[in-house]
Amino acid sequence: MFPSTAKSWRLAAASGVLLVLSTTAHGGSPTQLNDRQLDGITAGAFVVFSAADGQSTGLITMGSSNANSVVGSNPSVVNGFGSEGGIATGEATSFGTDGNSTSAPPATSATSVVTGGTPEGNYNIVISANRTSTAGGLTIQGGFTSVYNAVIPGL
Repeated sequence: MFPSTAKSWRLAAASGVLLVLSTTAHGGSPTQLNDRQLDGITAGAFVVFSAADGQSTGLITMGSSNANSVVGSNPSVVNGFGSEGGIATGEATSFGTDGNSTSAPPATSATSVVTGGTPEGNYNIVISANRTSTAGGLTIQGGFTSVYNAVIPGL
């Protein structure tokens, strides 16, 4: 048995009111935070990203691409200290050949690998590299970005 339409509308309206009230925050006057509370708010963060793509033209073509990201954090063993890190990698390979055909347009191959990252904290390290090699219709490209941040009180 289904509830009556009027009862359903009242239930939906009451649920909506409760949902709005539960997401409303009521703040008072500003409150000064202690060092431990501030460390929890300003403990830093980071972002890493990667994208990889390859393209080729010709009578025979092959290609592959891969992009990965890994992140991790180290919980503080001493109040106020903490660190986070991540790495993003990308690899792309493309191959194009016209098979020595005299009537086919020239073969091409190209790749694109983009990696990046931005740490936030008061001690940051970013290491990044990206290289491309091309030979005989084969293009290979790889790149990585590694980010690390730490919050060290007093630094």
